[in-house]
Amino acid sequence: MLKRKKRKYLKTLWCLVFSLLFICVIIFAEINVKPIVLNVAISNAQTACENVINKACLDTIEQEKINFSDLILVTYNKDKSVKSVATDTVYLNKIKLKILKRVVNAFKNTEVGSFYVRLGSFFDNEYLYGRGTKISFNYEMSNTVDCTYRSKFESVGINQTKHKLSLMFTSDVCLVTKLFDYSTKFKTEILLNEMVIVGEVPKNYTDFDLK
Repeated sequence: MLKRKKRKYLKTLWCLVFSLLFICVIIFAEINVKPIVLNVAISNAQTACENVINKACLDTIEQEKINFSDLILVTYNKDKSVKSVATDTVYLNKIKLKILKRVVNAFKNTEVGSFYVRLGSFFDNEYLYGRGTKISFNYEMSNTVDCTYRSKFESVGINQTKHKLSLMFTSDVCLVTKLFDYSTKFKTEILLNEMVIVGEVPKNYTDFDLK
């Protein structure tokens, strides 16, 4: 009888010990592991998005043989003041759609990513950070991409104005791992054309943004 009670007591004790250990592991993962894994996953996903967008832009430029200097037309008055600054929006929209199509197709091939974190990085100790065994993590990434273009003027000197034409990409990204589901947004700017305009820019064109 005493042996049975002792066994039952030990069994209960071990159950309590394992339960406490399990709770401690969960708390440790929530406080120490999850934030680090989340930060690394976000950083990797952002890099993947930027690489996809940059490659899509470069591939489109090479394939279509695009000359972005043709997108902006500056005309001057007889006194060399700027008469008008015009953008070929029809041509620009065609370029934007071609690049966006490449980006969407490329993202379909980057839905799964992986990375690792050193075990010591999970402990709040500067001597252990970045040390220890590599622990691998996988994440799935799904996103939607939007693209607009922006025309911006900046003063760069006396009677000189810099004009920039850029594509602005906004990626709504959902990251899924075994530890968390997380949604975020990345913004990427691709410079298409940059030129310095000599002469006073008409006031109605200053800081004019194309959406």
